[in-house]
Amino acid sequence: MFQILLRSGQAEFLEGRIEGMRENSKLLDRIKISVLRYFDVSNDGVVFDDIVGGFTGAAKYKVEVEGRGSYFLKVADEKTHELDAFLIEAEGKIYDFLDKVGLVGDVFPKFDGLISEDGFKILVIDYLDNVSWGGPWNTKTVELLDRTLKRLHTTDLSEGEKKEIIKLADSVRGRLGQKTSEYIESEVDKKKKREEFLKAWDVSGRGFLNAKGEIYFNGNKDLAEEVLDVASSATKVKQTQLIMHDMNFANIGFSKDRAYLVDPVFVGLGSEYFDRTVAGVNILLGLRSGGDLEVKKLVTERFLVNRVALAKLIKYYVDSSFKKLGMSQDAWQKFHQNCAEVALGVFIEMK
Repeated sequence: MFQILLRSGQAEFLEGRIEGMRENSKLLDRIKISVLRYFDVSNDGVVFDDIVGGFTGAAKYKVEVEGRGSYFLKVADEKTHELDAFLIEAEGKIYDFLDKVGLVGDVFPKFDGLISEDGFKILVIDYLDNVSWGGPWNTKTVELLDRTLKRLHTTDLSEGEKKEIIKLADSVRGRLGQKTSEYIESEVDKKKKREEFLKAWDVSGRGFLNAKGEIYFNGNKDLAEEVLDVASSATKVKQTQLIMHDMNFANIGFSKDRAYLVDPVFVGLGSEYFDRTVAGVNILLGLRSGGDLEVKKLVTERFLVNRVALAKLIKYYVDSSFKKLGMSQDAWQKFHQNCAEVALGVFIEMK
């Protein structure tokens, strides 16, 4: 009887797997029709390969088009993944903007177009062959990233172009429930944030607390107050530089002679020190268990040069590590705690 039930369960499981494969096959068939029409080629002239990974519901493919080269597709169905479809369309508009200001094919991969058909939003960009993602971190890759960020941050924008990217960035942030360019923080909110940050400081242990109540960084008794004072010390200036706003290492690729940035959906105006500080802290975190001292020194000299930006980032990392979240967030909080430790160490050294 047990064996019969087991076989029955296995059969149901296999039927479910087969049905899922059928649905995926139907979905890919629909995507293929749109892509073939877009490139104006026959079915024999295109080869599709799945790309696994990512943190969204968007599907990703490498597509080889005969006589045209290789392309990267990011796809979302508006019916089943409405937010992902919105973000893909927004990314397409941002690529259009980046193309107009001369950054596509240089800082970012070449943008071919956006397909809006059969309920799909499909982003089409060049597939970057022979590119490593998120490292390895050495003198050469640090230099390449430094050069790429300098190119991005020094892009000259007209007033009309500034207004255009602000509008695009606000559209994305508004949809995600984040602060837009019109947000002005009140004094009450500033005071509340200050109090929340200080809750994560254990005066007797002279360290910061994570969500489990563990102390993870020892420092002098005034360290928390010093971080807050430095973070609030900058004079408010209008931010006019084009920045990435998302230095996730999965978005940084290295070829022999350049660093590329991808997934520019959060591109907007801001301070270059934001991009550089986030990159610097994360590179040092990656090198913490090893790495050449000269590479670490280069990272510090090129990326970790603004103590105010570092203090603001520490606030974010400490707050993220201290919040009471579900067990599923353990890895995320541990990562932010590790970033806080690295950033705090640099903060003290920069004094």
